[in-house]
Amino acid sequence: MRTSILRETSTPTRPPTRSTRYTLVREEPRIRAINAPATAGEWAISTSVVRWLALVAAVAAAAVLISYTLYVSGLTGGNAQAQLAAGVFSGPLFAVRLTLLGLAAIVLGLFVFRVADRAPVDRSWGLAALMATCLAGAFVAEVIGRFFHYAAMYRVGI
Repeated sequence: MRTSILRETSTPTRPPTRSTRYTLVREEPRIRAINAPATAGEWAISTSVVRWLALVAAVAAAAVLISYTLYVSGLTGGNAQAQLAAGVFSGPLFAVRLTLLGLAAIVLGLFVFRVADRAPVDRSWGLAALMATCLAGAFVAEVIGRFFHYAAMYRVGI
């Protein structure tokens, strides 16, 4: 009887000592458990987490939209450098950034909040696609926001 913890998973064409197609026998049950379909309890926990994350993201995006408004209005009433920086926060790219932020994080985020409660475990791809769309939109909006952040940096003094 062999006592090795390694088991051959394919028919080797060379001696087993050189084959790279080995699997740890004691790891197989854990791998099967990880790859198994979600149970009802696991799915309920997952959708609950997704719902709360979507809600928190929507609230944070609303706070960013409000703070942008206050920030730009504060810059317009400032000194010459502040007014120059405020000029950066205008134009079509800024409107695209705010629209993407509003759509991706707030509108779609709240839609994810509603859909996650009703999404069945066997058709979770729709929820995953909606979440990926939100992530992509928020990522693009954040990259544009970083552009505005660094474009508005004007030196005062030396």
